[in-house]
Amino acid sequence: MEKLSKSAKKIKTVFSSITQRSLFHLIRNELIYNFGFENAIKIAEAIATSVVEIFKNYTPDVRKLKPFEVLYPAIDREEKAGYAKKIKDTRQKICILRLYTEEELEELSYGKSLTEILPERIYRIAKEAYEQGCVLIQPDLMILTGASLTSIRKGIKKWEEKNPDKLIPLRGSIHDMGGTITHKKIIINYHLRGYLTSEIAKLTNHRPENVDRYIDDFERVLLCVKDGMEIRRIMFYTGLSEHLIKEYIEIIKEEKVLENQNEKDIINDDTSNS
Repeated sequence: MEKLSKSAKKIKTVFSSITQRSLFHLIRNELIYNFGFENAIKIAEAIATSVVEIFKNYTPDVRKLKPFEVLYPAIDREEKAGYAKKIKDTRQKICILRLYTEEELEELSYGKSLTEILPERIYRIAKEAYEQGCVLIQPDLMILTGASLTSIRKGIKKWEEKNPDKLIPLRGSIHDMGGTITHKKIIINYHLRGYLTSEIAKLTNHRPENVDRYIDDFERVLLCVKDGMEIRRIMFYTGLSEHLIKEYIEIIKEEKVLENQNEKDIINDDTSNS
């Protein structure tokens, strides 16, 4: 490395003190002098670095926002769902969402109602969030669209009925939450039709490893059902919950995976007796 001249060294010394007047150093010193990190400076610096990154994420350049765009705090797409986990305990990210697109405004100007465009608007907003590493929940859609919870649920149902082979990438389906088996059914349906994991992941807005998990669970349950196992034995061999096994059995029945009538009878008996 080229040696600095004496004058350059002086300039470096003068301005090095200026570079230390940053948000990082403010947080670092706050931790060290006011929160007991005087003997853990490296930890204080690591925390300060993390806080600065969070601050940058929450304060993007608003001058780059276009009309009808908003900054919105959403749940991190990589957050793992947990029993009784509260939203305040989940990782969050900021995303930029469009309240309306030019096309949606044009449709309204031609006489369509807000209710008519709501289903497609729900899908579009949810997909925008997902593509930025976030997932939304129904209350988020209420805030972003101004629609009631009842209207949001009706809009979701209407969109799913119109697009039976696709999913709205909301937290419930992405993180496998809630009582619906719609996303599992769609994924398994693609699998049975010969689609590759990468294709299914793209079509359903799921991560490839999650798609593989659904397929693997389904195939294990299917193998057990073919062998005539009762649900309790399937639970033992697969490690899956009774509720989840019944969901996969329901898919097996609906998709008519098993052609043998006796095997169908076994499924019906298992479901009713458990």
